[in-house]
Amino acid sequence: MEHINSKKDILILKPGEGRTYNCGTMTAVFKADESETSENYSISEWWLEPNSSGPGAHQHEDNDEVFY
Repeated sequence: MEHINSKKDILILKPGEGRTYNCGTMTAVFKADESETSENYSISEWWLEPNSSGPGAHQHEDNDEVFY
């Protein structure tokens, strides 16, 4: 997916705004990543259904993540 913002832009997103991905019992809303952060980190909201286990422990070698 090509992003229209560059790393120099200031992004202000309201709750729920961003690119939404439904992943079964999880929903991800990406606020900033890829070209918006020079592919150095991502900012995202994650919503889990009650009693779901989530993605489990993992790591990404190429960037840092901030999620709520």
